[in-house]
Amino acid sequence: MALVSDFDGFILDYGGVLVHHQTDADQARMASLAGIEPTIFTEAYWANRHEYDKGNISITEYWQDIAGRAGRNLKPDVIEGLSALDTVSWMNYDSVMWDWISQLRAAGKRTAILSNMPGDLGEALRARTDRLSFFDHVTLSYQLHAAKPEPAIY
Repeated sequence: MALVSDFDGFILDYGGVLVHHQTDADQARMASLAGIEPTIFTEAYWANRHEYDKGNISITEYWQDIAGRAGRNLKPDVIEGLSALDTVSWMNYDSVMWDWISQLRAAGKRTAILSNMPGDLGEALRARTDRLSFFDHVTLSYQLHAAKPEPAIY
């Protein structure tokens, strides 16, 4: 990927840009752990994701909402497991993009990340990786209680 020298900075998204999208297999693993049919699980997973990404509901509230939509209740250890699987599913890095970011930075370009993501993923990125250090500025939805496309996140 060639550098665009006319620009001084680049703002990138996380999901589907810096990492590959979650797979059907990722969703199936979570559905199995939750004991929910995969189609129902996937629909429920996205139903309240915006509020979860904004940090307006807790990990427990998010996963219990999914379970409740399927007529189930989850034990704390299952919620912990679901959160872990979810986090890992959003850490399948796109090496082409990360190489490009390294090239941008080596060329003196500024980089920023602006992304919707839940707190458990954001904190895992900080604790387990150095990925966020590739950016001069980091804006994550859960920290601002606002998510794209809401004007407040911009």
